[in-house]
Amino acid sequence: MAIHSGNEKTASRIRTKAGTITTVLLLAGVVTAAVVSATPGPRPEVEENERSKAAEHAKGAEHAKGADRDGKPSKADMEARKAAFLDDLDAKVEAGELTQAEADETIARMQARFAEHAKGADRDGKPSKADMEARKAAFLDDLDAKVEAGELTKVEADEVIARMQARFAEHAKQIDRPSKAA
Repeated sequence: MAIHSGNEKTASRIRTKAGTITTVLLLAGVVTAAVVSATPGPRPEVEENERSKAAEHAKGAEHAKGADRDGKPSKADMEARKAAFLDDLDAKVEAGELTQAEADETIARMQARFAEHAKGADRDGKPSKADMEARKAAFLDDLDAKVEAGELTKVEADEVIARMQARFAEHAKQIDRPSKAA
């Protein structure tokens, strides 16, 4: 059995008290944090975060509502959008915000944009199916013209076509889509 001096006993008691005080302070901090977080009332930083999350969710749901599996709007959704656009123009004409001529001009510009879109590229910048078919036909016509002109043999033209089909198949494999190279 060890005999401790008075100073060692005092130091031991002080360390014990310090540990107890530290524990009490930590518990008080935890309890205070729990009470503050459970207290009802306005908390702007939380409310703003919840509002922005709700707005993002609503925006995503609104977009997905009329979309098909590829994320593109369905025909019914596009018709509804068109009707809403035309109704909005009519309301602006009735309110005097636009003249009928300005509304007609806006409609003509939109029709021109849609026509350009239909013949050129899809929304994401990719060529439309019709444009790709036209390019394919022009490519094959060019190969046929080179064969007729004697610049290529039929075998060489077939090899060019086979290489192109292989490239399309490789590209389709990279983007996880079935190939339509034929």
